[in-house]
Amino acid sequence: MPLYANLVAFAALAAAVWFAGTRLSYLADALGARIGVGHAIMGFLFLAALTELPELVTTVAAAVQGDAALALNNMFGGITMQTAILAVADAVAVGATLTAFPRKPTTMLEAAFLILLLALGYALAAYLVTAQDEDYAWRPVAREEPKHGQDRWVQQFRALSLRELALQSAGAALVILVCGVLLVEVAQAIADQSGLGRSFVGATLLATSTSLPELSTTIAAVRMHAYSMAISNIFGSNLIMLLVLLPADLL
Repeated sequence: MPLYANLVAFAALAAAVWFAGTRLSYLADALGARIGVGHAIMGFLFLAALTELPELVTTVAAAVQGDAALALNNMFGGITMQTAILAVADAVAVGATLTAFPRKPTTMLEAAFLILLLALGYALAAYLVTAQDEDYAWRPVAREEPKHGQDRWVQQFRALSLRELALQSAGAALVILVCGVLLVEVAQAIADQSGLGRSFVGATLLATSTSLPELSTTIAAVRMHAYSMAISNIFGSNLIMLLVLLPADLL
């Protein structure tokens, strides 16, 4: 397709990923409430795993094809872009900075494990964070509890059955995966047609496109006042990207 058609396709696919990611945040909140799992764990494990699907597929495909520059720039560009999403989410948060809201040390542990992943391993990090989430909560001074349960969309999603939540989550994840992979293909075509090169596009446009699920889910989580889920989503996504580094190198 010509360059303008690829640009239009890129915008349409990005819109689809944004919609699916936003819906996925509400589904994560409702699923967590139904099975008794906190926002931090749902963001760290559930949201992070599903929103990373496009980047995982892209990285593996690039590695198998021998395109090391695209694979590495996608991973490191994705980590940088995902971290920058926290600044965007912080601007959306009302009343205080985003990090002022979490009630437990879970998110602080996630940040520490992001640094120590290569030494400790992802499985150990997930186990310890999950165990810590069941421990004592913070006792903030002069801070009201987030009223995420009063959101109209939150109530609608929480009224769904567990089966409906699971099916809709799978559907949203499928949209994110398919559209995310197509976004990568279109981004590569734009890189070739524009003459910008795949290394540059991998660290900018490609990283941006594959980070759209994290952006949409994080913004949606902040809007429903699920601040721990928003922060944990980014830290969990970064941990997964670091985890993929060795398998990608082997491939």
